[in-house]
Amino acid sequence: MDKTIQYEGEHYDELVARQVEQYRETGEMHDLPPIFHYWSSKYIGPNFYSLTAYDNHIDFYASYFQKSLQVTESNVLLSIGSGDCSMEIEIVKKLLSKGQKGFFFICLELSPIFVEKARMKIHEEGLSDVLTVSQADLNTWQPKEMFSGIMAHHSLHHILNLEHLFGLIKNHLSARGKFLTCDMIGRNGHMRWPEALWIVREIWDRLPRKYKYSHQMRRYDDYFENWDCSTEGFEGIRSQDILPLLIELFSFEVFYGFGNLIDLFVDRSFGPNYDPQNPEDVQFIDSVHQLNERLISENILMPTQMVAVLVNEPVQETKTYKNWTPDFVVRRPLAQPRIASIETFLAAMPYKLRETDDPLNIKKPEKYKLDTEILFGKNSTGKQYFKYGWGVPEENYTWSLGEIASLQFPMEEKITHPLDIVIKMIPYRSTIYDTTSIQIMINGINVKTTEFKKDDPHLLIVKANVEEQMLNAEMLEISFGLPHRRQPQYEEGSDIRTLGIAIISLQMKRGRFMGGSVNRVLFFWYVIGNKFLTVIKRFAKKLALSLNIKLVRKKL
Repeated sequence: MDKTIQYEGEHYDELVARQVEQYRETGEMHDLPPIFHYWSSKYIGPNFYSLTAYDNHIDFYASYFQKSLQVTESNVLLSIGSGDCSMEIEIVKKLLSKGQKGFFFICLELSPIFVEKARMKIHEEGLSDVLTVSQADLNTWQPKEMFSGIMAHHSLHHILNLEHLFGLIKNHLSARGKFLTCDMIGRNGHMRWPEALWIVREIWDRLPRKYKYSHQMRRYDDYFENWDCSTEGFEGIRSQDILPLLIELFSFEVFYGFGNLIDLFVDRSFGPNYDPQNPEDVQFIDSVHQLNERLISENILMPTQMVAVLVNEPVQETKTYKNWTPDFVVRRPLAQPRIASIETFLAAMPYKLRETDDPLNIKKPEKYKLDTEILFGKNSTGKQYFKYGWGVPEENYTWSLGEIASLQFPMEEKITHPLDIVIKMIPYRSTIYDTTSIQIMINGINVKTTEFKKDDPHLLIVKANVEEQMLNAEMLEISFGLPHRRQPQYEEGSDIRTLGIAIISLQMKRGRFMGGSVNRVLFFWYVIGNKFLTVIKRFAKKLALSLNIKLVRKKL
């Protein structure tokens, strides 16, 4: 598998265009909801201050830059991914107010739209003699000068060629210079790692519906979708690689890791649903933060954001929050997820659910009757069983979108016997994987993993069995894990959907045996019984034949 991107050519140009377009209509770059400011000022601000001695980003960057300018031979500062330069303008003004002279600040930005906005702002502020901005692709950028200080404010998670960029920073940072960053270090595309995802979904199921409204997408997400934000541009394209690479290349003077579960509830999408004047909302946000802190300390979750001061020289001791050093909190992609205990937290959630909060009462899907074949084309009834991870139905099927797609079937009657489930689908034919794996889970239990190769027929018919643990269930959730789904970042074409399978139909039938160990036991006795009956039948035939012969002889 060749999962790399060439930094030139039609596909790369398309990725750049998506990135630029994604932020075309963005207004204020740093607007966040009131609940974020409640959480940040109560928890993040004090920790930030204790580690850096500053209570805001402007003072943080300006003060460390001033220290660098005083001890390095270079007088040039650099901002990587500066957007419209709103922050950089304030940093320059702060440096000038502190009496700093004789420096020059270079800003680099990919978007020509932001470059133009930045130039206008710099001119209006009368700072053109100390501050400049240029359009640059940081994946291929080549600097000429040495820098006294370098900053990257929430821009590293937009960079594809991190090795290239970090290598240049290392080689072009003056002796005793500082590399300063505040950025995202969670999973690529800002997805949740498995150990966090299941907790988020447990919380999500217990939230009233009003808290599930996405202000960015302008819709209710009744079930939490683990979206990959990197498919439309460079958003979080390699965020999980940032911290491991920094550990490898630099020394940390200061490191503050924070965030994970809490991010979702204070961000731009769902954060506006929480009111810092509402005691229940405040209690909930406080409790999520405390759970987040506990699970990071237990090394179950890892931070998704960081503040760092990095240098080339060795550092005797890194200033950190608690014992959360970079090495302690780094999340390696192949690490096995650990399961957390959250029963106490869930029981203490302050919200009470009403019937109208239940997604099933909103969608009202028909109860599934055994032997019914459900179709998933655009004129079919299958979409009523979609839980999450599905696109818009097409003519004869519906594509899955994302890492996991789930169907939910309320059953007409409790499951009291084995079931065979037959699923017809068309797997996505990846251009970067030779074999596609599809994991099928029923009510959270992995019941089957099937593989599909490039030269296999397009149509795939998969049979799965309901396990013994699912007996007496009134609801069946059938989920598909799709690790080899389409990845638009790495595959040619204009389709930015993360296609996994096109589901055509599904049917549940009364089965003879269940899967797993029970299947083997039942099958064993089934075979023994059949053999025994066969022997009896043969014996009976022989006996009957023998009796018939004796009767014939008597008559003769």
